[in-house]
Amino acid sequence: MKIIVALCLVAFVACESVPTFVHPNAELIAQAKNMMTQKSSRIVYGDDAQISDFKWQASLRRSGSHICGAAIVSDKHAITAAHCVDGTSASSLSLRVGSSYHKNGGTIVGVQTIRVHERYNGNAPGYPNDIAILVVAGSLTSNVNAEAVDLPQNPNENYNGADCEITGWGRTELGGLPDILQVANTNVLSQSECTNYWGSNINTGHVCVRTGNNGACQGDSGGPLTCSGVLVGVTSWGYSDCRVSHPSVYTRITTFLDWINDNMSR
Repeated sequence: MKIIVALCLVAFVACESVPTFVHPNAELIAQAKNMMTQKSSRIVYGDDAQISDFKWQASLRRSGSHICGAAIVSDKHAITAAHCVDGTSASSLSLRVGSSYHKNGGTIVGVQTIRVHERYNGNAPGYPNDIAILVVAGSLTSNVNAEAVDLPQNPNENYNGADCEITGWGRTELGGLPDILQVANTNVLSQSECTNYWGSNINTGHVCVRTGNNGACQGDSGGPLTCSGVLVGVTSWGYSDCRVSHPSVYTRITTFLDWINDNMSR
């Protein structure tokens, strides 16, 4: 599980070659569609999961194909990464909820409105403000296996050192999208620890996780990082080759609580 951005290790380790700094959106969507025909396998060192244990997990679909993850936050709203939906028409998007499988089962709900953060910048280092809210016309929680995840109550909570979980249908270590939902246990790093890996690309709107044994990959973007059932982040970026030695970077939910609440009340 890790999104498609290749970054040079800043300030601490010299890169053997300078990687291309790429916007995740278009390539991720194209790769996700292409991978639908590839052989299924485990994610980057995760385990099979059941949607009944992660009822907030949704598959974001474009023209019927899985492109990203999303997290249900109310009967009418889901949160995902801005790069998953920026420049996309709402009519081409839908969410599959209540299923352990991104290809079948559960309930499909059409997206009515996309609200991308006003200061999202897909061309800036670190992709600041990489968050979007999806508004649906139907119900996201009518399925018995679909319910909203809790949002953080304390905007100052940093979750440093917390044992958490990442879930999704993203690319596996063998290269394909798994049919069944995957989960991996992970640890939240402090901002200084994450900066040691990613340098000035990290800002206060990021939260990083790493164990050295697993991580996020293409197709997991926008999906949830949860700690004790609380939504702490949504998958944003990392190395394009999905290496597990470096942290996966997530959009930090506590930074955007006011924005989220304002847009959910509209």
